[in-house]
Amino acid sequence: FNSATATLKLPITDAQTPNVFVQLDLVGAAERTLTDGTTIPRSAGGRGLPKRPAFASGSLSLSVSTAPRRLTVTATPTESKLEPGGTTEIAVAVKDWKGNPVAGGEAAVAVVDESVLALAGWSLGDPIAAFYPARYPGANDWHLRSYVRLSDPQLIRKESRNVQQLRGAMPGGGTGGFGGGRAMADGMVMDMAAPMSEASSRMMFKSAPMPSAKPGMAFDRKEGGEAGDSSPIRLRENFDALAVFAASVTTDADGIAKVKVKLPDNLTRYRIVAVAVEGERRAGTGESNLTARLPLMARPSAPRFLNFGDKFELPITIQNQTDSPMTVDVAVRATNATLTDGKGRRVAVPANGRVEVRFPTEAAKPGTARFQVAASAPKPAPQPPVTGELVGSPITGGQGAGTSYADAAEVSLPVWTPATTEAFATYGVLDNGAAAQAIQAPGDVQPGFGGLEVTTSSTALQELTDAYIYLLEYPYGCAEQISSRVLTTAALKDVLTAFKPRDMPDAAALNAAMDRDLKRLEELQNGDGSFGFWARGERPWPYLGVHVAHAFARAKQKDFAVPEDAWKRSMAYVKNIEQYIPGDYPESCKRMIRAYALYVRSLAGDKDLEKSRKLLAETPLGESVETTAWLLNILSGDAASAGKLGEIRRWLDNHATETAGAAHFSFSYGDGAY
Repeated sequence: FNSATATLKLPITDAQTPNVFVQLDLVGAAERTLTDGTTIPRSAGGRGLPKRPAFASGSLSLSVSTAPRRLTVTATPTESKLEPGGTTEIAVAVKDWKGNPVAGGEAAVAVVDESVLALAGWSLGDPIAAFYPARYPGANDWHLRSYVRLSDPQLIRKESRNVQQLRGAMPGGGTGGFGGGRAMADGMVMDMAAPMSEASSRMMFKSAPMPSAKPGMAFDRKEGGEAGDSSPIRLRENFDALAVFAASVTTDADGIAKVKVKLPDNLTRYRIVAVAVEGERRAGTGESNLTARLPLMARPSAPRFLNFGDKFELPITIQNQTDSPMTVDVAVRATNATLTDGKGRRVAVPANGRVEVRFPTEAAKPGTARFQVAASAPKPAPQPPVTGELVGSPITGGQGAGTSYADAAEVSLPVWTPATTEAFATYGVLDNGAAAQAIQAPGDVQPGFGGLEVTTSSTALQELTDAYIYLLEYPYGCAEQISSRVLTTAALKDVLTAFKPRDMPDAAALNAAMDRDLKRLEELQNGDGSFGFWARGERPWPYLGVHVAHAFARAKQKDFAVPEDAWKRSMAYVKNIEQYIPGDYPESCKRMIRAYALYVRSLAGDKDLEKSRKLLAETPLGESVETTAWLLNILSGDAASAGKLGEIRRWLDNHATETAGAAHFSFSYGDGAY
């Protein structure tokens, strides 16, 4: 450049839509400066220090208009206001950016209930932004000139004086030897090193920010209205949110595509959405509205569901959309539901106003409850024309013909069986022949619900055979897995011995397996009675230590040979469990482990009522089913804890899920529960 500014002309083409990225790199030389930024003056003879290398870089994104690729789309219904169930036609007009009609374009059209779209927070995106996101450079440039090393200017001046003295001492005034003193001096200067300052290497052009990438049933055909109108009221039954979805319609030579619409029976506003494309490059969208309304509208607002025996009020909103007040008769007919306070009302509705009417109702029985709602009001009598006034047609737009405005709607909802069930179980034994089992049916049940179920089994162990054999032969053995197997075998010892089910190992094999497991636990135990998972000396886990102690206690109860030293270390460990629980454990987890340890001590005959009462007092009710159950076992029968235990039993009753043969609890632990 010969001046401080320059102009570059760049051709912009359609292929560069939506933007083109421009970068300018400048290279040259700049005057040398001292460390304080002062420019070093050149000597009077024009000689001095050589300029240092300099460069600059700047970039910007030039937006390229997407207007040539954007289509203008309008979706206009022939009638913007219709009765529910009415029919109209939507004209979809597609034009290019210059306003010319687009023939052969393809459009998708949807007509959807506006309330559903509003509830979902849905809006139509811009296809142009999706098809033409901002283009990024996709490359980086690297400058090596910032790595040229420059020496301190003071040092360069000293070296220059030495060169001048050398030139004066050379024959021929310094023009001979080494190709001339100047060449040597210049070469020496280029080898001098000094880093370029940050201010000097800063870009001279500030980059422009990149644009963001945007991706008919009659209610009663024999009875007329109050004004003698014998026409039936058309019942509104179809409440679909989607009126039309036309996936592909093609524009004609005038750029028009037409879609027929038959509205459902909703009283609402519909959003018309049209998306059009032409070829592979051009697209556009358009929206409009279509309203379904009546002069008189009845809107029932039934709940989503009922339970058998529920009582509720069915609200019905009566809306007058005329400029005159109305006296409206409202009637309701119900199936599988009982209207407990009459089936009809007469209400006054102001002009352009609304009134809510409620009908007390009770669910009759499980199944489906259906409600038919009808509203009717006489039309105002036509006024005689004023002299000279043109006489037009009377007010139109009701669902009843003639002299009445009317509307009717039907809604249905499920009626479920009682949400709470209760099961009662009784058991007996069949040894010889038949057995009589007395049964008394509960007296406060709902008729039509419940039943009697009878099942027989030789023993519940039959269902556990395969599962127990799998557990017995399980090949992996950390301390938790082994102790859980010990607990299971101890619990089933009596049943296994008594029934001797097929394929089950005999008593000798079970005793051998138990001896193996108990000795393996002894090998895994740390000196303080704690346990890691896989080897002695691993990080101990307090819950695991209590769990193994539990297995030892159950095994001793069933007369298995528990190693005495391991047993004593475990019992000492659980007795002082508080000092082994890390401080970063959540308080709820600490309480659970402490309760478990107290329970194991109780099994071993070392019941600590004082600690148990204290822990129960500081444990929030329902914090953990396990904590609650362990403390309940310990304190059951303790007079000092009677009031608290009553609360616990009531809480357990309320949270149990019962079947005829079992009751279970559902609960979970969060992260960090160890």
